[in-house]
Amino acid sequence: MLRGVGLGLVLGLAGLLRGTALALLPVAVGLVVRHARRTGGRPLRRALTLVAATALVLLVPVVHNSRLAGRISPPTLNGGVNLYIGNGPDANGFYVAAIPGDWRTDPAGRGFLAEQLDRPALSLAQADSVWSRRAWASIRHDPVRAAGLWARKFRLHLQGWEIDQLLPLGAWARDVGPARLLVVPYGLLVALGLGFGLWVLVRRPHHPAARWMLGLLLIISLQSVFFVVSRYRLVLAPLWALLAAAFLVERKLRWRTRGALFLAGLLVALPWGLGGVQKMFAAQARANEARRFALLGQATGSRQDLQHARELYLKALASGAPGGAPWRGLVAVDGALGDGPARDRDLRLALESRPRDRELLKQRAADLLASHHEDQALPLLRRILADHPRDADSLHNLAVLLAGRGGSADRAEAERLAGRLVAYHPEDPRGFVDLGVIQARSGRREAARATFARGLALHPDNPELQRNLRILESGP
Repeated sequence: MLRGVGLGLVLGLAGLLRGTALALLPVAVGLVVRHARRTGGRPLRRALTLVAATALVLLVPVVHNSRLAGRISPPTLNGGVNLYIGNGPDANGFYVAAIPGDWRTDPAGRGFLAEQLDRPALSLAQADSVWSRRAWASIRHDPVRAAGLWARKFRLHLQGWEIDQLLPLGAWARDVGPARLLVVPYGLLVALGLGFGLWVLVRRPHHPAARWMLGLLLIISLQSVFFVVSRYRLVLAPLWALLAAAFLVERKLRWRTRGALFLAGLLVALPWGLGGVQKMFAAQARANEARRFALLGQATGSRQDLQHARELYLKALASGAPGGAPWRGLVAVDGALGDGPARDRDLRLALESRPRDRELLKQRAADLLASHHEDQALPLLRRILADHPRDADSLHNLAVLLAGRGGSADRAEAERLAGRLVAYHPEDPRGFVDLGVIQARSGRREAARATFARGLALHPDNPELQRNLRILESGP
């Protein structure tokens, strides 16, 4: 019984770290039941004990998330967005940037959904519900496509190449060459373990390796419901290592059978038929590595690291790295190096390549404002807000720009923009500052005082709000 409790607690904790680990629960139940039958125990009682111990670990986060979402929810509230990325209209099996914006600051796409649905804000639970509904709607609309995507993702779990999109895992090999000797390639583990694991699962189901293979297949099956990146395959590495080691030490295998199983695993591990996908991801890997050196250079002030980051960004872009992030990174590195001409040139090239990229457009608008070319910045800010009416920086910049022009129509529009900034982004004190200043300059002192007070209630330590309120209360 203690063994079942311990195993259940381990599985529950593993499920908190990564929910797909719970795919091992049926295997664990089978092992506990089998052990109980061998030792004269009570199989049902031990199985229920195992399940109860697992559920006990998960109970608190499940109850908490379910109360937030208004429905039964898992321990983490990122399943909906991951399901959408892996099955939505743009899904291709890999991680795709289906949600505009920076996934590092808003991984659930709450800001994007709030703007799209014209709502002030969405909680994490609400966003999870929206993404879940959209994902299942896409699956129901074309179940054949969804099944094909699942099969492709299953296959991608078995292939021995790095799917480098979100995190540069392979760059260390270029920095520390001798360390390659300490690492067994993922593809080799698959080639050694796959054929052998399937063989024991069919021919020798009581072999310990059969249980490892069954658990591995269950995890892959569950993960393939979502999408595939290299770091999501790391959880499989321990099971592949066990299977590969068992294959190498298994004495009852004939050499001919051993060779056939290895060849079968090798053929599956080779990335057949992916066309330019690997080339694109190799370019993305360079961009990821460039960002790493850019952050290092900015943190330490190392021009050498910044120069290396620029070289990597240029190589990534020349190789076809997708999206606007590599361009934005290159422009930022130019600025960190103090190379104004290169920055202006690269920003111009970036906008030619990505003319609707919001961050690039905002950077251009900020440059124009800083150089006092307000007339050129004005249409650019309107263009950004036409596509992204809730963009906080553009609402602020345009409100300030119009408020300073002096015309009554401009001031009225500036006040509307500042009001939208307050309504859409109450967490941003600039909206309260802008709105209060515009009201004060229009002679509505009480309205301005109320706006500053409302802002200070949310941002009590904001110096701009404090200063403007003091000025307002000091006299005309």
